[in-house]
Amino acid sequence: MKTEYLKQQSLRDLQKLIDNGEIDFEEIEEKIGIKFLLKQFPNFPDNPPIEFRSNAVLLRDKIKKLVDEYHLIFPFSEDNLELASYRLTVGNEYALGGKIYKIPYNSTHIKIPPFEVAIIKIREILNIPPWLIGRWNIKVKQAYKGLIWVGGPQVDPVWLGHLYCPIYNLSSKDVILNLGSTLAIIDFVYTTQWDNNTQEEKEEIQKIRRKLIQNPREIKYYNNKLGQELKSGLVTEVQNRLDTIENSVNKIQGYIGTIFAVIAILVTCLGVLVTQPSNNSTKLSISSYSFISLLLSSTAFFVVIIDSFLHKKSLFKNFLMIILIIFISSFLILLFEEYLYG
Repeated sequence: MKTEYLKQQSLRDLQKLIDNGEIDFEEIEEKIGIKFLLKQFPNFPDNPPIEFRSNAVLLRDKIKKLVDEYHLIFPFSEDNLELASYRLTVGNEYALGGKIYKIPYNSTHIKIPPFEVAIIKIREILNIPPWLIGRWNIKVKQAYKGLIWVGGPQVDPVWLGHLYCPIYNLSSKDVILNLGSTLAIIDFVYTTQWDNNTQEEKEEIQKIRRKLIQNPREIKYYNNKLGQELKSGLVTEVQNRLDTIENSVNKIQGYIGTIFAVIAILVTCLGVLVTQPSNNSTKLSISSYSFISLLLSSTAFFVVIIDSFLHKKSLFKNFLMIILIIFISSFLILLFEEYLYG
C-alpha cells in the first residue's frame, strides 16, 4: 500500500487493515514513520470516567473499553487479552552486543546466544492515560527457557510509544524468539487522583506527551544508554576467571624449559660431587652425567621452542633464556672435568 493512503487512515482503519491481513503493522510503521503514527493517538480526559475510579487492577472488559475508545494498545489482538492482563509480543528490532538489528521481511526470529543480553522492542504501542500505570514483566514461559528480565516494572502515566525489554539469556543454549510471539505480560492499575488538578499539572502532562511524540523513544536511545553497560556479569566473571587460569598455565608452561635446564645443571654438579677422580670409572661417570646434562638441556631447548609456537610467545626471548642456561650448564661441565682430570 502507498504511504499517502496509509497516512489518510485513522488508527481504527489501520487496525482493520491489520486484522484483515492486508498489511503488517511493521510495514505501516516503516512507511508512515513512528512520529506521524504517535500523533494520531487521542488524548485521555484529565480525570478518569466514573466507572474507572477505583484503585484496582483493570479486568479484561475495562482494558477492551480503553482500547476501543482511546487505543490503549495498538495494534490490539483479542487473542492476547487475558482476564486481567495483556500479552506483549516481540517486535522487529533488537540490540545485541551493542549493535542494533532489524528483523527483515524474509526472517521471523531473533536468536539470543548463551549468556548474552539483548534489548528487544515490544511490537505494541502503549497509550497510557494520566490516571493509570502499567506493570509488566517477562512471561513465565520465557523464564523457563533461561531468560531473565532486567527492565523497570512500571510504565508511568502519560507514556506513549513502544516499550523496550532488556533480557539476559542465562541458559547454555541459543534462545529463539519469533516475531509476534509472546515475550512479556502487562496489567494496568489505577492511580490516586490529583488533589487539585491545577492548570499547571495539566500543562505538565501535556508537556510530557508532546516530548514523547516529538522525540519518541527508539531502540538506539536504550542501546546508546545501556548497550555497553548491559553485559552479563556472569559472563564477565567467568571470562575473567578463565583468563586468570590461562595466564597461570602459560606461566607454568613457560617455566618448563627453565626447569629442565636447571635439572641438567644439578645432575652435572651431582655427578661431580659423588664421583672420585682416582680411577677410570670416574671419567665414564662424568661422561655419563655430561650426556644426561646435554640431553636435559636439549630437551629444554625443544620444549621452549614448541611452547613459543603454541602460545605465540616471543621465541627470541625464550631462545636467549635457554641458550644462556645451556651455556652455564656446559661451562660447569667443562670446569669440573678440567678440575678432576687436570
